[in-house]
Amino acid sequence: MMKTTPLKKYLSDPPPRFLLLSDLDDTLLGDDDALKRFREFVETECVNRMAIAYASGRFYSSIQEDVQRTDLPEPDFIIGGVGSELRAFKTGEPDLEWRRRMMRDWSANRVRELLKDEPTLQLLTGSTLFNHNDPAIHLCR
Repeated sequence: MMKTTPLKKYLSDPPPRFLLLSDLDDTLLGDDDALKRFREFVETECVNRMAIAYASGRFYSSIQEDVQRTDLPEPDFIIGGVGSELRAFKTGEPDLEWRRRMMRDWSANRVRELLKDEPTLQLLTGSTLFNHNDPAIHLCR
């Protein structure tokens, strides 16, 4: 029997009728007055009617910091790492089924080989990369 993922657990509750999904940088973040109005809208119009998810090229911990230090309303889910991770916001629990799907046909070495001669591309290193050493990844294999 497949383990229930955070997303499946959430959606089985009865699901909210709508999903509000937004990018963060230069969309919700960047104009503090507009962000305050967005928060007020969420607090008055969205409670129990709408799930909220933020999508970003950044990872969960970075988005979590923004929620703590700004007026961003707390989301239900984070889609981070340019779509490479899906996490329940409150617990930080990764959706392992999503990771399994992401990793199934992924080969970083193959991508590097295919793109090695592209002059305008630069290999990123450090915290901007998907963490393949994350213990949760090894549970997916």
